[in-house]
Amino acid sequence: MQLLDAYDTHKELVVRTTERLVKINTLLEDIHAHVGFRVRDAICFYMIYNDRYGLMDEEEAFDWQLLQKILPRIQGSHSSVRRVLLNLMKVAIGSGAGIAVNVQDLTEDASPLYMRWAAGQNPPGVKHPQSARKLAYMLRRLEEDGFTSFWLS
Repeated sequence: MQLLDAYDTHKELVVRTTERLVKINTLLEDIHAHVGFRVRDAICFYMIYNDRYGLMDEEEAFDWQLLQKILPRIQGSHSSVRRVLLNLMKVAIGSGAGIAVNVQDLTEDASPLYMRWAAGQNPPGVKHPQSARKLAYMLRRLEEDGFTSFWLS
């Protein structure tokens, strides 16, 4: 099955999901970690099946896809990795949590941001809490160890 096969019956969801991925891809291009058509299709099918069976709300389902399909692509020690993590954190937090993510202000020290997730807590109102928690951990590893990866625990 190809995404084209599901497009007619789920056009709005596919367009909405694809638009989100295009924005995220723009952020990921800085570290050559952008996603291709296969990942896009896999995420769209996940979102379609989630919608079809009413498993989670759309934001929660997209949060799990960020965590499962996007964040594992990120690793490194360069300042561009920090910028990508901070920009993705901005996306993950959304506008409802009242947490400002100014990438320029946090370039040298992101601890005021990632300390909000200390002890595994999620600040209220975060749009994608699973991804935000993992991003906070990745930022902390980058600052403390000089390297980060999704796979480090």
